[in-house]
Parts: sequence; structure tokens; C-alpha cells
Amino acid sequence: IQEYPIKVIYNGVDIVKFSKKIKNGPKNITQLITLSALEERKGIQFVILALKELNDPSIRYNIYGEGDYNTELRRMIKMTNQQKLIKIYPSISNPEKYLIDSDIYILISRGEAFPLGPLEAMSCGLPIIVSNHQPYNEFVNKNVGIRVNSKSISEITKAIKYFMDYKAREKFGTNGRKMIEKSFDWSRVGNEYHKTIFND
Repeated sequence: IQEYPIKVIYNGVDIVKFSKKIKNGPKNITQLITLSALEERKGIQFVILALKELNDPSIRYNIYGEGDYNTELRRMIKMTNQQKLIKIYPSISNPEKYLIDSDIYILISRGEAFPLGPLEAMSCGLPIIVSNHQPYNEFVNKNVGIRVNSKSISEITKAIKYFMDYKAREKFGTNGRKMIEKSFDWSRVGNEYHKTIFND
């Protein structure tokens, strides 16, 4: 069997389009956001339960996406009496607009290839909460986000509470932006593709 060298090139982010918004200090409302297909494996149902456990009226959770799990998620939101705090919207074509107006990005899914959403959120200066499933361990370290057991309500609750602190969000968000600029900027990723294809 002939062996060939393998090189991994990660997804890239347009760091100009997905840029960090200058925020004027803490707000009365903390905005959580998920951009995702509405599937059971995405773990959104556990975020809903964690927010019920937190019972903090200053939190808003905005979910953008479509899928077969939509009806079940809406049922859970109604069952936990969180209709005023959690909203589900259709998929959007301009995620950067919604990311820069948010405070925390959360996607605790399992079975991902290499999700672009968390990278775009980091580029916008958001701290991220993800699951402890692969491949999040490849780019989410303790300086840019928190990895949780996606089925652990207590771990999800603890992570959200931690990022309710504005200073923590700013610290992690700034670190995440720096990571994207250094390792996931599309101009750098494009150069990697060019070098690999043309053996530069």
C-alpha cells in the first residue's frame, strides 16, 4: 500500500465581515445565541432546561435555524414557561449582524465535522460554550471558551453563569478574536490551500 502525506487545513473566517463590535460596558440584558440546524443532536433542548434552572429574567436566548426538532423545542419552551425569554427564528443569511449584537455563543452539539459557527462567533469577539465532544477540543481551549458535558444541566448552567460576568466575556472574547486572526483568517487559510495544491 502506497502512503501519501496528509495535511489538515481548517475552515477559515472572513475576519473583516465577522468583526468585533465595540461594546459600551455591561447591559441589563445578556443575549445568548445559537445558529444551528434544529436537530436533537445539537443539544438545544439541554440549554432550554439549563435556562429554566437558572431562572434569570435578564437572559435572552435566540435560536436561528430550521429542522425537524423545531416542534419539540417549541413545546419545551412552552412547557418550561420561557416563551418571553427564548425565541426560535428561521435561518439567516447574514449571521454576522446577529452575532455582533449577542453576548455569548452556545452550541453543545455532538457529531460535528468542524463547525464554522463557533469560529465566526469568536471572530466577532464572543465567548463560546460548546460540548466536550470532538472536534471542539481542537480549537476551544480554556482561554476562549468552556467545554461542557452536553447532557449536564449543571455544567451548562455553570458555564452560562460564568459568562454573565461582563469582564469574563470580554477577556474570553478578546482571546477568541486573537486566535481567529492568528490561525483561522481566510487569507492565511487560502494561502495554505495554494501552497498545498501547487506545492509552493
